Amino acid sequence: MSYGKIESSTFYDNYRDIACFEKNKGKGGGKADVLNSIFYNSINSAFYVDSLSSISFNNSISNTTNLPGKNSFCEPDFKNAGINDFSIKDLSKCFGSDIDSKENIGASLNVNHNKYVIINEIKYGDAKSKNSQNWVELYNYSEDTINISGWIFKDMNDKKSYVLPENVYIKPEDYFVICNNIKEFQKNFPAIKNYVGDFDFNLNNDNEILRLFDKEYNLVNSFAYKNKSPWPIEDAVKGKTIELINPKEDSSQGSNWKFSKQIGGTPGKSNS
Repeated sequence: MSYGKIESSTFYDNYRDIACFEKNKGKGGGKADVLNSIFYNSINSAFYVDSLSSISFNNSISNTTNLPGKNSFCEPDFKNAGINDFSIKDLSKCFGSDIDSKENIGASLNVNHNKYVIINEIKYGDAKSKNSQNWVELYNYSEDTINISGWIFKDMNDKKSYVLPENVYIKPEDYFVICNNIKEFQKNFPAIKNYVGDFDFNLNNDNEILRLFDKEYNLVNSFAYKNKSPWPIEDAVKGKTIELINPKEDSSQGSNWKFSKQIGGTPGKSNS
């Protein structure tokens, strides 16, 4: 039987975070002990274990899966997970009878490579439709013009990506759109000039991950969104976009997003 110990780790936006199972038939399952760890926005589940294996959890946090044992089911209250600051706020509501203190909980990472550019608005649709018009809007909330040439946009599929062309800049407090169908975008928004495309994948309206990297492949902004509370809930065919409420707050929190008041959204300009 194989064994693994996971301690003071942070798992973020994974389909499934850890799995313990019999890999080779007849060789037996596995065992894992998990301590002081955080499982955040797991899309399917924080863990999987088969009948031949076991996982124990202690003093750990998940916001999507009830972990067996003395653990906490709550939001960990990262300072800003959307820009990779996984430090926990001092007044996090997770600490109480099940979790004694934040000491040694999670990886306490702050690997913020954000250059004040975030994903600010999303037009998703039916990922199965070849004609679905999808786009994301970037927003530069700094006081400087930022060169985003060579930056990389991805969804949850690592095999697909879009690399921004050369000579692409975002001015201070300005917007820029990345779309998957330039012809449709031009037809719907003829006055908007600050856009590029086409990326060759569609964005799901549920259980999707968006990621933005700089040209050195540092992760600038990432989050998973879902079609359930606290994220805005509505059928994408109605033409609504979702937009950030406060770009300086955590974009990984569904409560920081709302539907655009304008059908079709407001690409290339201020949110509604």
